[in-house]
Amino acid sequence: MTTWAFVTIQPSAPTTNPDPLPVEVIICTTDGSIFSTSWDRVGVAVASGVAVSTGNGVDVASGLGVGVKIGVTVGV
Repeated sequence: MTTWAFVTIQPSAPTTNPDPLPVEVIICTTDGSIFSTSWDRVGVAVASGVAVSTGNGVDVASGLGVGVKIGVTVGV
């Protein structure tokens, strides 16, 4: 059974450091699980084949241990 997850990407807080901080990704699934990671880690997962892009979302086979369809909403 597939668990549906919705992801909110939040910009990092402003800093004096010229290098931007990683974007925070918050994932909330329909079964009530919530976890936070960085966009960098999500990108690594995609690059390593753990996640495969599927149009408007990403199907993830790990992390939550279930198939997850991720819809991305960019925070302001």
